[in-house]
Amino acid sequence: MPGRLLSPVDRTTPLRYEEIEPDLKGYTDPNGGVWLPFDDYDRWLTQHRSTSPSPPPPDTDTTPPAVIEDSPAGKLCPEDGAFLIRRRVSAEIEFHVDRCGHCGGVWLDPHEWQTLRAHGLAKSLALVFTDAYQAKLRAELQAQSHRQRLETVLGSADLTRIEQFADWANTHEHRGMLLAHLQRLVESTGPGGSD
Repeated sequence: MPGRLLSPVDRTTPLRYEEIEPDLKGYTDPNGGVWLPFDDYDRWLTQHRSTSPSPPPPDTDTTPPAVIEDSPAGKLCPEDGAFLIRRRVSAEIEFHVDRCGHCGGVWLDPHEWQTLRAHGLAKSLALVFTDAYQAKLRAELQAQSHRQRLETVLGSADLTRIEQFADWANTHEHRGMLLAHLQRLVESTGPGGSD
């Protein structure tokens, strides 16, 4: 283990090496942030890979906080001083985790480990930093944003009706004919409607 490590958030606060949960050690700061060195996380992951999903340890509050406060400033790796790479975790959870591209260690702000556990993502930290995962996440976020814009313009009731119609049309045995007829009806209505 390295010597004295300092918090990536406050470069003057020493981190304390301790057990985060059974079989997992990491470095904590007084505010609840956690530095997970790659070797410690990898050892824990290897020991617990066969169990799925990753249940929280006993006596752990698995209720994620209403808001997780991400530390906004750029962070430096406590082990080697490299800048940490920040990645969004999921479309449903609005926080980011920070990872060192050099040593592979991960910084978790207060409550993030518990939230990852509660959402079954604690064993997927390495996956979060892959290009494929981030591309899929961006697509999910764009779809959410598009739906929110449609709901704002069309209203919730009309959007729900359109989605119900689409679900029905997509499973209809004559889907192609149905959609062609719908397009013909819409086009024949002319410019009388509004956008």
